[in-house]
Amino acid sequence: PSFEALESLKIRERKLAHRKKQEEERRRSYNDMMTRMAHAEQSGAALVLERLERFMRSRQFRMIDLFRLVDTSGDGIVDSSEIQAVLKMLEIPASAAEVQKLVDYLDTSGDGEIDHQELEDAIRYFRRYRWEKKMAEGVAFLIRMKKEAAND
Repeated sequence: PSFEALESLKIRERKLAHRKKQEEERRRSYNDMMTRMAHAEQSGAALVLERLERFMRSRQFRMIDLFRLVDTSGDGIVDSSEIQAVLKMLEIPASAAEVQKLVDYLDTSGDGEIDHQELEDAIRYFRRYRWEKKMAEGVAFLIRMKKEAAND
């Protein structure tokens, strides 16, 4: 093979390796998201996340808008008392125990406080998780319909 052909093969191999690495990263990210959201559902944090997300959609809030609303002290960090106060003000039902479960879930750094990125990641994960669940339910429905049609 010519020099150009060998170089072309090397480029192709690098591109394939890069695509494979990207696919592995997407798969890892998906698995992390599914694991985190399963934990949120088990702990009850997903209930409050759902209420927050519904509020954001109904008011067309961005993540930063919600965070600024919650961050009553203005220090760029929120704690359970700030979240509890804002939920009450917005008339979003949540007990103190539910709020604490949400804080425990959101606090990925383990410092007892939530920064903007932690809240944004949680809402984004929640939206993606909800979408993935709907898609899985749709696929399951189509499979059932296909089986029923085949049995008729």
